Amino acid sequence: MVTVRPEQSIREALERMQVNRIGAILIKRGEKIVGIWTERDLARDILKPGFTIDTAVIENYMSTRLYTAPDETPILKLQEMFLGFSSDIF
Repeated sequence: MVTVRPEQSIREALERMQVNRIGAILIKRGEKIVGIWTERDLARDILKPGFTIDTAVIENYMSTRLYTAPDETPILKLQEMFLGFSSDIF
């Protein structure tokens, strides 16, 4: 799992993403995942006034509403959880 700390800069997150060839990075405080930041976030954030990758702190731009499930969760249950509908339809 590739992570950065909340106080790290966007540049540091991007560098880590580039080295690992990934499009999203998890934000970890201690042992807890507290957020995620993606290439799509960069596309949105870069247009905000005053945003610079060297001074912007990842904590101020990460998404904190995370959805998780145990790895043994059946696919149809995941579909219900993440898409908000019942597998009865299928």
